[in-house]
Amino acid sequence: MDINTCVMQCCIPEEGTSHFFGLTEERWSSLRGKSFWITGGGTGFGYAMAYAVLSAGATVFISGRRESKLR
Repeated sequence: MDINTCVMQCCIPEEGTSHFFGLTEERWSSLRGKSFWITGGGTGFGYAMAYAVLSAGATVFISGRRESKLR
């Protein structure tokens, strides 16, 4: 397992609320309450995107090729 996988698996969405992931606070708060479907959400960039919008208070649906990674 590489360090990036380890870091992402240890993320707690509630701790992401203080980080706007490069967005303005206004844009960040506009994501709250919206729904997003993230493909490839089990690993890599898809996982990071799912984490970010979940941290903003959005509802996130993920899909991907490997069920074990989606869990």
